[in-house]
Amino acid sequence: MIETERLALIITVLLALANFAHGEAIDFHAALQRALDKSPKYNSLVLTERNASLLESNGWSALLPSFDLNATHTYTQKNEPLHPSHYPWSNQAGLMITENLYDNGDTWRAAKIAGLNRRIEALNLQSGRSRLLVDVAKSFYDFSSANGGVELQKQQIEALRLQFHTIEGRYLRGLRNSRDFLRIKTQLQSAEIGLISQTLGLENARTALRTMIGEDGQPDFVPLVQLETPGLQFPVVNAENSYDVRIANLRESVATLIYESLHRTEWPRLNLKSSYNYVQPQYFGGKNAGLDNPYWNFQAMVTLDYHLWDWGQTRRKIEVAENLRRIEDNTQAQTRLQVVQNLDSLQKQVTLGKSSLLLSEQILKSSESSFHSLNLGYLEGRVNYIDLVTALNDLYASRSQNLNLRFSLLKLRAELAHNEGTVDDVLKIH
Repeated sequence: MIETERLALIITVLLALANFAHGEAIDFHAALQRALDKSPKYNSLVLTERNASLLESNGWSALLPSFDLNATHTYTQKNEPLHPSHYPWSNQAGLMITENLYDNGDTWRAAKIAGLNRRIEALNLQSGRSRLLVDVAKSFYDFSSANGGVELQKQQIEALRLQFHTIEGRYLRGLRNSRDFLRIKTQLQSAEIGLISQTLGLENARTALRTMIGEDGQPDFVPLVQLETPGLQFPVVNAENSYDVRIANLRESVATLIYESLHRTEWPRLNLKSSYNYVQPQYFGGKNAGLDNPYWNFQAMVTLDYHLWDWGQTRRKIEVAENLRRIEDNTQAQTRLQVVQNLDSLQKQVTLGKSSLLLSEQILKSSESSFHSLNLGYLEGRVNYIDLVTALNDLYASRSQNLNLRFSLLKLRAELAHNEGTVDDVLKIH
């Protein structure tokens, strides 16, 4: 009995540690929201999307006129006797309006690229948010599954202890042989060792969940226990709706615009820029009669630039740009292929998971019926101990399998929702 008491003590300590109140208990939806509030990676995605939005605004603003106000103050010292009344201070203020009227479309393409990059970062933000929620949800499912496994193991131990005490009493009265007594004792100790392992797994799952949501404290969590997985609706995902494919399409458009800009460097480059100035001399201090009147100034500059010969540098740059565009096309084609394959694999896993769960439900019912029948027969002396313990182990193995399959289906549904962009609806985040 020493080994059994020692195992019981270890289990008691581990369960006490696992159930130690670390503070508030966070439920499923609170964990999702806390991850959005605390995740450094997600916060970085928010800032990156904001920067891309600012750069897009700057890109389109470059097409509009710019306004500049300038003022100059000058001090001049003349050591000439012919100018004894020289006034050393002079100043001038002016307003300039400048507009780039034409530059072969460079500014427009740069603004277009900035707009595409902003859309890419917006999708990256949505994808990152969705990915974070799915990862937290899957981690919460793992924690809940581990918690359910511990509870099932504790129930199995209680059932084995009941059998153990029954057989122990009969063994001490000489109604059972030592073989049955030693077997039930071994089964009980094995179950207790299994509980230790599962308790440690539960604590690891709890720690992983805390890390996932970016929690630096020691909160506990409220596990999910009521699952209605057989009636779950699984989204049928179109690969074109996935974040990766939509981003791939935009990246290809960016690569095309970059190539077009570089390709045009071998064309004659025509630039037209104009400016309009209003100048006020000596706006401050004394004025010279007739020399300090304000005036207007309009300038227009046309520049034609053409590389006649640069030893093939422009041609090679264009070839590099074309190769980079093709590489980008290949990269994004590989991304699309990977998305299609992943979705196909997820759909197959869902189909198999549903079939397995239905079969598991049937096995569980059979196991429960078999155990109750054998237990009654054992009490009446018609069934031997080995059959009874085997039925008991099969019963809890079936319950554990059923529990794991349910959470596996929830994880698959979350993955499909991420690819479809419907995580908020599936996980009920509003």
